[in-house]
Parts: sequence; C-alpha cells; structure tokens
Amino acid sequence: MKNNYLVIVISTLFAGTFFTSVESPNQLKHMNPSGQYAHSVRELTREHRHDEAKKQKEALVEEWKTLWKVSGDELDQNTRRIDLMRDMLSKGEKAFDDLYLVRIESVERKNENLRAMIETYEQTQEDWSWFKLDFTRKMEELTQTLEEIEQDYHY
Repeated sequence: MKNNYLVIVISTLFAGTFFTSVESPNQLKHMNPSGQYAHSVRELTREHRHDEAKKQKEALVEEWKTLWKVSGDELDQNTRRIDLMRDMLSKGEKAFDDLYLVRIESVERKNENLRAMIETYEQTQEDWSWFKLDFTRKMEELTQTLEEIEQDYHY
C-alpha cells in the first residue's frame, strides 16, 4: 500500500514538472531565439494602451464627422427658414416688423455661431463629451426659438 502511494506521489511530481515547463503559445510568440521574452509585460501593456487610445481617437473623429454632417444639414434648414422669414418681412405682411427683424437677426447670428463652432472644433478626447452636450443643447434651443418665432408670427 505504501508502495502505491509512493508511485502516485512520484507520478504527480513528474506530471506537475512536465506541465509547468511547457510554454503556452502566447508565451512562445513573444520569445526571442535565445528563449527570453522579447517584450516585458509593461511594454506590451503600453502598446495595448496606445492601440486602444488610437482606436478611441478614431471613433471620436468619426462621431464628430457624423455630428458635423447632421448639424450642417440642420443648420442649412434653419438658414432656409430664416430666409423665408426675411422674405415675409420684406413683403410687409406683418405688424411689429422691427421686433420681428431683431428676433430674426438674433437667430441668424446664433445659427452662424453654431456653424462656426462645429467647423472649428479641434478633436480632443478630454472635452468631446462636454462639447457634444453643449452643442446639442444650443441646437435644440435654436430650433425651439425658430419654432416660437414661427408660432408668434404665424409662419
């Protein structure tokens, strides 16, 4: 019986030694010909972080381009609405034209400021969330103001 235990213990030791000495495929691909690791773990994680940062920056640029295109279309539509309001004003169909003109000019300035804001934005990861939130809020305010002018003057 003692002999069986001895055989099991020795077999376990040999098996443990054998399985712990075998390198995994991931470890083998990072080894140079002398059998040492080509990169330290720190270098590998630094490269991984750099790749992730690059992918994240590319995603932000794509998101910015999408926002630029969508908002550009919306800003163009706002410009057409403002031009229509100016045409109605020039026909003299409404009373209080001076008040109406001031509101139109204010909305027109806001529209152009938003266009400049999106076109001149420099992509930095730190302030992208804030910029997107602020820009979206200002676009909604502009759209709401245009709707109020149209309702006030029945256009």
